Amino acid sequence: LDALGLRESVVERVLARAIALPASRFLRMKRSVSLLVSDRDTTGRGAIIDGTYQSPILVQWHRAARQARQVDVILTRFV
Repeated sequence: LDALGLRESVVERVLARAIALPASRFLRMKRSVSLLVSDRDTTGRGAIIDGTYQSPILVQWHRAARQARQVDVILTRFV
């Protein structure tokens, strides 16, 4: 689309919306990660003990408002 001069145009936005719905159904992307973290080696410094982890790859269908993304993190402590 850049070559045709249609970058950031209505055409691009319509195509992005048309692609987003089928892609979300077919790919079934997970939007969360669960990892077991423990400070068993060094008290007070947690490390990932168990769980599949990959460097974060953010799939963006739309630009972020104010060029920033919000990430919600929930820490649960089992005593």
